[in-house]
Amino acid sequence: MVYCCQHWTAVQKNKEEKIMKKIWKFTKQEDGTIRIDGYKGQDTAITVPSLIGKDPVTVIGEWAFAPNAPSIKNAKARSQIVSICLPETITEIGKSAFFKCDNMCDIWISDHVQKLGQYCLNGDWFAKKKITIHTREGSFVAQEFSDSNSKYFACVYDYDETKIS
Repeated sequence: MVYCCQHWTAVQKNKEEKIMKKIWKFTKQEDGTIRIDGYKGQDTAITVPSLIGKDPVTVIGEWAFAPNAPSIKNAKARSQIVSICLPETITEIGKSAFFKCDNMCDIWISDHVQKLGQYCLNGDWFAKKKITIHTREGSFVAQEFSDSNSKYFACVYDYDETKIS
């Protein structure tokens, strides 16, 4: 019986890893954490996982969700993204990570993010509509995207990881 349980756990873990690899392009960094390098799924409302396997996801890499990223196959799907929820494990968002995500309306970013790459939330949608950034009041993200960018961004202080599934 123990063998069956151990075998089942190994099978489940292997299945989860295959699913993650189908949806996410990622790199395990030297410190053992995960950097998301790309999204290969078709959903328009995306929740980034806090863990891949047992490793925490801490970085959204450069061009990770950008439809015009180098060597991307699902540009149309990426251009249709309307919302992204980032877990509390994320501490950094890379350069142009969401560049040209023209349909994005909402993004949830925790107060653990302390580094934002250049143009990480930049795109043609500037001219079309505001993007709502759900965060915590006083966070680094709130300071970066509040008053000086109020024409393009609206910060709402309602980030709650327990409500992100």
